[in-house]
Amino acid sequence: MGPHQADAISRLGAGVHGSRTQGRQDAEVHGQAVPGLLQTDAYARALLRTSRPRDTDAQIERLVSARMERQSILAGSSPPLLWCILDEAVVRRPVGGPMVMRDQLEHLLTQVQSSHVVMQVLPFGAGEHPVMGGSLTLLSFERGPDVAYTESSHSGELIEAPEDVAEYTLAYDLLQAKALPPDESVTLVRSALEDRNARRTRRSEQRQLAKEHVQQRAGWRLRRGR
Repeated sequence: MGPHQADAISRLGAGVHGSRTQGRQDAEVHGQAVPGLLQTDAYARALLRTSRPRDTDAQIERLVSARMERQSILAGSSPPLLWCILDEAVVRRPVGGPMVMRDQLEHLLTQVQSSHVVMQVLPFGAGEHPVMGGSLTLLSFERGPDVAYTESSHSGELIEAPEDVAEYTLAYDLLQAKALPPDESVTLVRSALEDRNARRTRRSEQRQLAKEHVQQRAGWRLRRGR
């Protein structure tokens, strides 16, 4: 690893951990999961438990705590602008169970009310795209060159060469053009949350009906036995 690459990684980590965030802009595309900066602890825990099945509970909790700590940059005095594009699958796929996913969607809707968090959803109708299997992050700094970072389920790569960063920036711009506008994206997430709540209500009603049916049959048998 050369000194320039080491410096780029240092800048990437420094920004994520809360320093050098003034003037920074994060442009992210996520095809599989909610961005780490916008995850709830339960959602993060579910993802980490699935991707790191050999880790102990203590190890998982340390990773969750570290991820939650990194989110403090969004509450700082000079938070970065976070503009994320989420595949619709991220919104629809249940992670951690119904309650965890419901809380995660509610958290997303709360976060995008902030002036420094913008969310767009890439609908299923947009078809295939180059980030379906992972994520793409573009970091723009007030001082220093822009960098890109791509990540899949088992690997990540830091991209510094200006011509390569330009290619990833173009890919992001094209996806942004295909994604729903922010207000329509919020509507889609809210609709997904309402659908999830409606399914939960239907399941509860079905369980209640089944319980009443069992009670009625038990009463009928009791009366016949007299």
